[in-house]
Amino acid sequence: MNDLGLLDVQQDALEMIQQVTKEQSLTWSALTQAMYATLESSYADLIKAAPFLVVKSTTITNDSTDSNDPCSPSYLHELQQSLGLDDATIDQAQRALKAFAPFFVNGGELLLKPNKAKGKYDLIFSADLAVKCLLLQHFIDHAPKLAQLKLCLGRERDNNFNLKVAGQTINYEDFLVFVENNNNTAYINLVCPSLKDKVSHKQLELIALSMFRSLFGDVISRIILVNNAQFEVCFDIPEHLQQKIDEAKRNQKELHLVNLKEFYKNYLSHGGKSLTKENNHIFISSYRDNTPWPKDQRSLELNHDIYEIDTLLTFALNLQGDFLQDKNNDLQLLESLGVVPVSIALSMQDDNGSAKSNLSRMENNQLLKDCERYLKRSNDEASFKVVGSALGTSHSYLHVLAFDYPKFVELMKSYQEQSKLPLCEVKLTTLA
Repeated sequence: MNDLGLLDVQQDALEMIQQVTKEQSLTWSALTQAMYATLESSYADLIKAAPFLVVKSTTITNDSTDSNDPCSPSYLHELQQSLGLDDATIDQAQRALKAFAPFFVNGGELLLKPNKAKGKYDLIFSADLAVKCLLLQHFIDHAPKLAQLKLCLGRERDNNFNLKVAGQTINYEDFLVFVENNNNTAYINLVCPSLKDKVSHKQLELIALSMFRSLFGDVISRIILVNNAQFEVCFDIPEHLQQKIDEAKRNQKELHLVNLKEFYKNYLSHGGKSLTKENNHIFISSYRDNTPWPKDQRSLELNHDIYEIDTLLTFALNLQGDFLQDKNNDLQLLESLGVVPVSIALSMQDDNGSAKSNLSRMENNQLLKDCERYLKRSNDEASFKVVGSALGTSHSYLHVLAFDYPKFVELMKSYQEQSKLPLCEVKLTTLA
């Protein structure tokens, strides 16, 4: 499936990072400013080419030479000509999109969709990795405002989404669904007979996943897919399923596949989740284990005293590799984008001026709220983002992504003297 010009993401990302690094050391600020500048410089061409890119991104191209085939390269070429777009305009529009390549190394999508307002478009960043979503949201929050283009994180449910595939329009009714449970794993069988002998199995998997995520929205589909669910995609009803259907029929019982739209209705009627503001829940994921330090192994040593990790913020960086399942992927991504994950350990004085060895829950919360208030008063939230917290026996921990680490260190230097709490120590630790 076309991905709006991000055809060589690894190479585009490498070129962008090398370009920034030539001029200065790689930092989040330098990299994102280069992205913003590229977007702004190519903005007019991107809006002009948007109708063409929208069609291109929802069309599976083939080798057909029939100009009437909406999947042939000649059809797209004629569409380009009918819209009055020259190659230079298309190239500039794709240049704007390729600027975001560093975000999409190792997975993710960039989608362009018409907005409800005429002549306006949504540029949607879609990713599975929780830390990548956090970075994308921060990038969007501080991006320049563009009159005809809105940057969004995560696609919301689209009841009318379709794809042009092999000369026909594919919608939710073209996919039949049957769910089986085996050893606590749900196998979601997606069958599409209408595309048999027209696309490869790999293309069918891509089409099926795109249809599924468009119907449920990014967040709900992610919840389904990470909670012991597996996709099985095929052109024909699998033999073992057909046998079950035939057996049910012989026993005068009804067993049949439903289309994707009916499957969605069944999902909701059986207690499925429905989100109205999906971006507020974009970080929901079960791949991260927020288990605190085992009770029988706790001590007063830094990071070994944690008894509760915040789950409300849904993303709490933990210094212990055992509890951070995707630690290496997260750290590699952060490093490649010039972002430093920081843990702020806070301790409180007792009556003798020493560090308290047994903080109450209330004292833990006092320390965390005081530090958060201090950071908020700095009015410099472009340089950091609070992403989680943890309660400890002798320390409270606030987890932060520092987008300008030297600046963040300077900011924290004056915290202890400005705080009204009897702080004993403020210690910054980075993940490595």
